[in-house]
Amino acid sequence: MAYLIDVDIFAPKIWRFELDTPAEGGLPSFTSDDSGNVIASGGYDNIPAQLLANRTRNLHNRLLTIENQLLNQRLSTLESNGVGELVRMSFYPADLLSLTDFAFSGVLWFRGQTISRTTYSRLFSRVQHQISGTGLFGAGDGSTTFTLADLRGEFERSWDGGRGVDAGRSFGSWQDYATARPKTTTPQILDVNGISHPPESYHPTGDYGNRSAGAVAGFARHAKSGETVSYVSKDATDAGFEMDIEAMVDGDPETRPRNRAFLWCVRY
Repeated sequence: MAYLIDVDIFAPKIWRFELDTPAEGGLPSFTSDDSGNVIASGGYDNIPAQLLANRTRNLHNRLLTIENQLLNQRLSTLESNGVGELVRMSFYPADLLSLTDFAFSGVLWFRGQTISRTTYSRLFSRVQHQISGTGLFGAGDGSTTFTLADLRGEFERSWDGGRGVDAGRSFGSWQDYATARPKTTTPQILDVNGISHPPESYHPTGDYGNRSAGAVAGFARHAKSGETVSYVSKDATDAGFEMDIEAMVDGDPETRPRNRAFLWCVRY
C-alpha cells in the first residue's frame, strides 16, 4: 500500500462518496473549481483522504509560519530591550585596537568614537532622547553620526536621581576628581620624628617653628581646572592658616580604591 503525497493546498471542501460513486483505488485524479467543488476522474476511494491530507499540510505550514513570526518578534523584542544597555566585558578580541568602530560581539566599546546613525540605527533610536554634550551619547555631526563617551580609565557612580548625595548631576555626566577634607574633629600635627601632637599645644622651634592655626586641619594638593588658589607665605610668629612646606610629602596622582580594569561597552 503506497502513501499519499500531500501538497500545500487548502481544500475548502472535502469530497464525499455517493451511492453511485464507483469504487476505484490508486492515485486520486481530480480537479477543483473556484468554489472548491471536486471534479473526479479516477482514484475515487482516495480523493477524500487526499483532500484532507492537502488541507492538513496547508494548515501545518501556516502554523509554522505563525510560530516563526512570533518567535522572531519575541527575539527582536528581547534584542531591542537589550539595545543601549551598559555592558562590562571581561574579554576583548585580539584585534580590538584595529577595529574602526571598536564593535565586537554585539557591543560597542565606549572609547569616545564617532559612529554612524544608520549603521547603528537601533542604538541611535534607543538613546537619541538623551543625546547631549555632557552625557554618554553626543550629537556627532548632528545628522549622520553620533558619539560615544570615553569611559576608558573611569569609575562608574550610581546616578543621584534627586537623592541629594551627588546633587546637580545630569544622567551620564562626567565628574572631575575631588579630595575631601580629613574627617576628624581632633586634628594632629606630626613633628619631624613622625610623632603626633595636638595643634594647640605644639610649638616647635627652629626650622619647623611655623605651623597652621590650631583650629584648622587640612592638606595640600594640586589645583584642578577652574579653582582659585591663594598662597600664604610662612611667617615667624607661629600664626596664619598656611601649612609648613617642609613637612609636606608628595603623593600619587589620584585617589582610588583597589580595582580591576574592564571594558565598558554598550549593546547595539
